[in-house]
Amino acid sequence: MSQKLDPDLKQARLSDQAKRIDDVIERVGGTLKAAELVGGHRGTILKWRKGEARLPLDEASTLAKAAGVSLDWIATGINSADDDGVLIPRYDATPDGQPLARPNDVDTITVHRDFFPQNRLAANSTGIVRVTGNAMAPSLPDGTLAILDMRVKLFQDDGVYVMGHPNGFIVRRVSIRGERAYFKTDNPAHGDTYAAPEDMLSVPIWGRVALTLTRT
Repeated sequence: MSQKLDPDLKQARLSDQAKRIDDVIERVGGTLKAAELVGGHRGTILKWRKGEARLPLDEASTLAKAAGVSLDWIATGINSADDDGVLIPRYDATPDGQPLARPNDVDTITVHRDFFPQNRLAANSTGIVRVTGNAMAPSLPDGTLAILDMRVKLFQDDGVYVMGHPNGFIVRRVSIRGERAYFKTDNPAHGDTYAAPEDMLSVPIWGRVALTLTRT
């Protein structure tokens, strides 16, 4: 059964990550140097340092390289080593909407083994998908990398789920109300749908979104 992250624990993790981001920016030479490296504005860099805005993946990669640290360390506080690194593959869809691992894809990442228990995931049941389209914007805009808990195969509670359909997949915020599952978009320009009880077991669930990384 999937578990909800305690709000206080989640906030603590976000605060710790902001401290690491602040440290990385200091290592590269401060706010102005970081802005120069990523081609951003000083105000944006300051928001990253304070934890008031999300640090996009591409900019995180640039700063990590300049500071001599890993993306793993920025995200989790743990540096991955060759003998402790675990691959999280990106998944694509088969013609019938089932998940197909692409371990050599550019979006595949390697994390330290401790990443999984820290985030209540299982190493052999974790995958990545790249969100396409704007149905889930602004929370999951086009290009977002979503890390999935692929142990989840039933709608157990409210959350963001990835579901297969012929030749693809969709990402929706699922709300369980009574015996129905409502599939909601975060973009008001897109409509919501629902699954009746007799249809819920036939929805091909790839997994529940546990974490997201934004690439711009």
